[in-house]
Amino acid sequence: MPNRLTTFWSALMTSPRRMAGGRRMFRPAQRTQAPLELARMPATAEFPFPSLFARTSRGRDGAIVGVKPPAALAWPWCKAIATLELLAPPLDDQDQAPHQHARAVLQPGAITLGGVPVLELHNIDDGESREWHYLLACSYLRGRASLRTLIERRGNNGTDARMQEDPLGRDGLYLPTEAGGLWLHADPEDARRARLVCVRMR
Repeated sequence: MPNRLTTFWSALMTSPRRMAGGRRMFRPAQRTQAPLELARMPATAEFPFPSLFARTSRGRDGAIVGVKPPAALAWPWCKAIATLELLAPPLDDQDQAPHQHARAVLQPGAITLGGVPVLELHNIDDGESREWHYLLACSYLRGRASLRTLIERRGNNGTDARMQEDPLGRDGLYLPTEAGGLWLHADPEDARRARLVCVRMR
């Protein structure tokens, strides 16, 4: 009859943690880091607005070319961004305003807004205004009520201003701010996602 030591050793050697060839493999416990809440991050405006563009060259139109490497961004974006790419390079036509569009895909679960995971961050510059688009992992209808309260609290600058129907007739809710406005609406490419657009005029 096997004793306790023999039974223990037999169980250990047949454990799934053991590597092939008789060696044991100990897998460290997965350390899950709590997501960072966008509304709690320090910001000089309604929400954090990191610039994703890098001035690698400057022509007569002052065009910005390229994006920053994620590691060059300030914390927490340097850790939260998985990939970063330039979607719309500067226009060659001198009669049109330069238009840049950078898209950052975030690490899963790295940053949330009102508890909703932020999937992507878009930074758009058309020469007259700058925009930041936060793509959220919930539908507009599902997140509208809770996100509306959060956005009003962050964007009304201590007043009793409330989000209203978009004055341009677009779907969603709009809140004017001193520098531009905040627009919450359904993502036109996927109705399962909502989009918060932060506009700041130059």
